[in-house]
Amino acid sequence: MDRLALVELIEDQAARLTPEGRDLAERIELLAEAPPSGQAATYEETQRAQADEAWDLPPLDRNILERLLMLWEGLERSDGAERRGEPGGRYLEMAVTGAAGLKDRYEARMIDPEMTPEQALARLREPE
Repeated sequence: MDRLALVELIEDQAARLTPEGRDLAERIELLAEAPPSGQAATYEETQRAQADEAWDLPPLDRNILERLLMLWEGLERSDGAERRGEPGGRYLEMAVTGAAGLKDRYEARMIDPEMTPEQALARLREPE
């Protein structure tokens, strides 16, 4: 699993959202990229408002947003590890397998604890 494959997966998952879900996903991503600078209360209020807004979305959009959050976190952790001179691939792999588990849970399928990152990637690429 490499960074480019994860970024492409994120784009694929975001494309599955309704227009409202996609709009919220973009705003969540922007908020994550621009951490607060001294205004933690405003940042937290925005996060809470976005979480409330997600509840108004269809269930599939909420599940896709959950997956996106997991994938974004894996990407962020991987980047942080690499900045420290450590390998970051394991964070990408954990994010992909976790996101596949979220999809399986949403679809009431058995979650495979032995799923490989390659299997997880294929699972996430399957149509909804």
